[in-house]
Amino acid sequence: MLAPMSRPLVLLMLIAACGRIGYAPVPGDGDPRDGAVGDAALDVDAAVDAPPDAFVCPAVCNLGCAGGTCEIRGDDFLAPIVCPAGLRCHVTCMGAQSCGSPVDCRSATSCGVDCFGDGSCGAGVLCSSGACAVHCTGTGACGTIDCGAARACSVACDGPDSCQPGVTCNGGGRCDISCAGINSCSPGVTCDQSCACNVTCASQAGCQPPGGVVSCPAGCAVGSGCSSSPFGCNSC
Repeated sequence: MLAPMSRPLVLLMLIAACGRIGYAPVPGDGDPRDGAVGDAALDVDAAVDAPPDAFVCPAVCNLGCAGGTCEIRGDDFLAPIVCPAGLRCHVTCMGAQSCGSPVDCRSATSCGVDCFGDGSCGAGVLCSSGACAVHCTGTGACGTIDCGAARACSVACDGPDSCQPGVTCNGGGRCDISCAGINSCSPGVTCDQSCACNVTCASQAGCQPPGGVVSCPAGCAVGSGCSSSPFGCNSC
């Protein structure tokens, strides 16, 4: 026959069976220490799981934003085409009379405009402060082209009667202007305030005298055009 256990021993065994000798707080059981650490952990997890802000291609870029360049097919626009700020921009005008409103690149980091259609880009092009390249291949393509404050501006007036009424590249950057089309660049090209200017005015172009005028930086006129090769003609 077993001897009866003492009351203290029985009490100790009952407490051990409950599994809570001492105090081990359970999250959510009202312990005031739960919230401080638990909430902080949740905040860290949320920060880790939160996705970075996704780039959204602006709606004006109707051909997408591949490689970070806003691609615009200007044939679909009746209103002025305005390139979005902070992106490279490329505008293509394929059809006759397409891009009839001004193409405004001034907020883009750099800009390229291709005016293939006859009479395309008739309201002209306004360049960005970065690099700007304009190609006018259609007959009568490109109205006034203003290179503005572009650090480098390249304009190719290859189509007959293109780039009328002329090209202005007077924002202090580098200018490379080619007037190859019949009667192109009429009545002339102005780049006398540029840091370097190269103008090629073909024999059949509208920038030829007596009707055409090419204004070069002082001492930089060569033939009927301009060149940055002579001493002092390149300060870029």
